[in-house]
Amino acid sequence: SKLMQVKVPLYDNSVCNDVNHYFGQISSNMVCAGFDEGGKDSCQGDSGGPLVCQSGSNYYLTGVVSWGSGCAFPFSPGVYAKVTSLVSWVTSNTGVQPGSSVVIPATTVASVTTAAPVTTTAAATTTTSVSGTTTTVAGVTTAATTTTTAAPATTSTTAATTSTTAATTTTAAATTTTAASTDSCGVPVVTPKVNSRIVGGEEANANSWPWISPLIINGFQSCGASLISPEWVVTAAHCTSGLSASQLSLSFGEHDTTVSESTEVSRTVSQVINHPNYNTGTLDYDISVLKLSSPVTYTNAIRPVCLPSSSMDFAVGLTCVVAGWGTQAFGSFSTPPKLQQVKVPLYSNAVCNDAFHYFGQISDRMVCAGFDAGGKDSCQGDSGGPLMCQVGSNYFLTGVVSWGSGCAGVNSPGVYSRVTALSSWIQSNTGVSPKSNAVPFSMTMPITTLTGTRACGIQAIHPKSAGGKVVGGVVATENSWPWQVAVFEESSGLNFYVCGGTLIEDQWVVTAGHCVKDKSASKFTVRLGEHDLTVKSSMEMDYKVSDVNLHPMYQSLQYDVALLKLETPVRYSREVSPLCLPSAYSEFPDSMECVVTGFGHTSDSSMNNKLNQAIVPIINQEVCHQRYWGDLIVESTMCAGYAEPEPNACTGDSGSPLACQYDGQFFLAGTVSFGTAGCETRDSPAVYARMTSVVPWITEEIYQ
Repeated sequence: SKLMQVKVPLYDNSVCNDVNHYFGQISSNMVCAGFDEGGKDSCQGDSGGPLVCQSGSNYYLTGVVSWGSGCAFPFSPGVYAKVTSLVSWVTSNTGVQPGSSVVIPATTVASVTTAAPVTTTAAATTTTSVSGTTTTVAGVTTAATTTTTAAPATTSTTAATTSTTAATTTTAAATTTTAASTDSCGVPVVTPKVNSRIVGGEEANANSWPWISPLIINGFQSCGASLISPEWVVTAAHCTSGLSASQLSLSFGEHDTTVSESTEVSRTVSQVINHPNYNTGTLDYDISVLKLSSPVTYTNAIRPVCLPSSSMDFAVGLTCVVAGWGTQAFGSFSTPPKLQQVKVPLYSNAVCNDAFHYFGQISDRMVCAGFDAGGKDSCQGDSGGPLMCQVGSNYFLTGVVSWGSGCAGVNSPGVYSRVTALSSWIQSNTGVSPKSNAVPFSMTMPITTLTGTRACGIQAIHPKSAGGKVVGGVVATENSWPWQVAVFEESSGLNFYVCGGTLIEDQWVVTAGHCVKDKSASKFTVRLGEHDLTVKSSMEMDYKVSDVNLHPMYQSLQYDVALLKLETPVRYSREVSPLCLPSAYSEFPDSMECVVTGFGHTSDSSMNNKLNQAIVPIINQEVCHQRYWGDLIVESTMCAGYAEPEPNACTGDSGSPLACQYDGQFFLAGTVSFGTAGCETRDSPAVYARMTSVVPWITEEIYQ
C-alpha cells in the first residue's frame, strides 16, 4: 500500500536481446533494467510508472514500466518504453519541452518507483511549476501546468509548495472517493470472514459484503440481490419473472433481518428488466436488473460490487464466496436471520456438464461452483444473490445464484448465471460500466516460499493455454515447463530415460519412489531444459545425482515419492527454473484444472520423445475411492483425469509433475504414480502422490 522503490542498472540493448535474455524481442523503443540473478524488478501494478535516472541534481524520465517475463526472474530484466526514442512524440502531443541534453551511460543505476524516489521527495514536488489550480479529469485530480521543466526545479520554492498542496488535494479526493464512488467497487470496509458456509449455518461478519440486499417480494424476503451502482441491482430472473416493480423492495446495509439496524436503508423498485432470452424451463439467461426508486448513498455498510467485463476470465478452481439468507438444508422452510456465506471453487463447464454432474444442462451463460463431495452450497432463498470472486483487492460479481440439484448434494454443485457472459446486456440496460483489470500476462507477482521470495512456478516462455493430451501426443511449447526433469539411468555404459521429475530447488528434484527404489544414486543423471529426447539441444543441462532419499513410509503405491539431490546446484535460466511447493495446508479443490506434463507413451505401445502436456481436473478423493481405485486411494494419493476417454498420464510419465496454477504461479500438486495398462480407458484416471501430504518431509530433508 506504500510507495516502493528499487535501484536497477540499465542493460545495453544488444545484451538484453541476446539468446540468454529476450532473444530479439527488444526494439529500439525499449530499454532493459534489472539483474541477471533476478530478485529486484518492477512488477504487476507498476505498469506505466517511471524509471528515473539522475544526472547532476536532476532526475530524468528514462523509461516507462512496460513488460517482462515474470517479476525479478533470472535473466529476465524489466522492459521499459525508452523515453529518449519517444520524446519527440511526447513533445508534439503535450508541448512539454525536454530538459538539457545529457548522456546517461549504460552503467547508470536507475530507480524504479511509482513517483520520484522517497529520498528526494522535496525535489520531486518541484518537478513542475503550477498555477495552483487543479483540474479533475475522469475522476483523477492533476495539477494544471503553466510553465513546465523536465527536471526537478530546486529554485521554485513557491511552485514546490503549491505542487505539494495539489498533491495533498489529490490524496484527499481519493480518500473521499473511497466511500462514495463506483471506482471503489468490490472493496468491503468491514473485513469479510471467509471460512463459513451457507448450508451448515455460520454467519458472515456484519456488513462485510456491503452490496448484498435481501429482495423482498410482497412483503416477504424471497431472494437476494447485488448492488452495482447507486440505483441498480442485479438478481435472478426467476425471482422477478411475472412480477411488477411495485411488488419488490430491497434493504441495503442489512445483516440481521429480525432487528432494525442503524445501517439499513430501504428502497422500492421503479423498473424491472428481465433478460429477454430468459428460459423458465432451462433457466438459461437467468438474470434481471432492477432500478431503485431513488439512488442510495454509499456508506461503510453500503457499497457496490464490481461488474466484470465480458473478457475477464475467472480461473477454474478459483475459490470464490457465495452469501445469502437462504435455507440451510434442502426442503427446509426455516431461514437464518443473519447473513450466511461459504467458500466454493469454480468448476469448468466441461466437468459440470459431464455424465456424473449435470449431463449437458450447463449452457455458456452458466457457471458451476461447489464440491463433488457436497456439504457446501447455496440453497433456497439464496437465489439472485452473488457469487463473488476476488481479483486483487476487488470483489467481482462472477455469478448470480440460479439453480442446482438439491443443496450441497454429492456431484451437484451450485449453478450460477455467468455474469461475464451477460455483462454487456447489463451495461446496455443500466449504463453501469464493467471495471477494467487488464494486467499484462508477463507481470506476475512473486510469492513467498520456503526459501523466501523467488520466482518459482513462473515460466519465462509462455505455455500453450489449451490442453491437448499427454495420451494423444500434443507437444508442449519448447521449455515452457522449465521445472520438468528427465531422469536417466545408466545401464551397460548407456543412459536410458526412465521417469520424469520436478525441479523444486537449485539442488533438489522430486520424482516417484518406484522409479529409483533399491538403486544407487550413481546410476542416475537428471536432465533439465529437455524437450526432445532424441535431439541434443544447447538448452539441455545434465547433472549427476549424489543422493537418493526415498520417503520413509514408501510402500509400493503409497507415499510414492523420492528426493534426488544433485551433485552441483542448477543455474536458473529462461529454460530452467523451479516449481513452487505448496504448504502442507494448501488445498487444491475438486474439479480444479491442472497441467500434467511428461515424455511417456502417447498410446499403449509407442513412446513419445517430445514433452507433452494435458489439462486434467482434480477428482474428489471419495469419488475416486468409490468409483475407480478403492483402497488404493489413501491420504498420500490423489486422482486427476476424466470420467471418459480423455487426456491422462501414461506409462513413462511416472515422477512427472501435476502443476496447478494459483494467482499466476504454478504449484506442485502431485507427481505421477500409477494408472492402468491402458492409458486412455474410461475407468482409470491417473493417480498421483499428493504433495501436501509429504511437504513436511521434503522440507526436513532439504533444510536439515
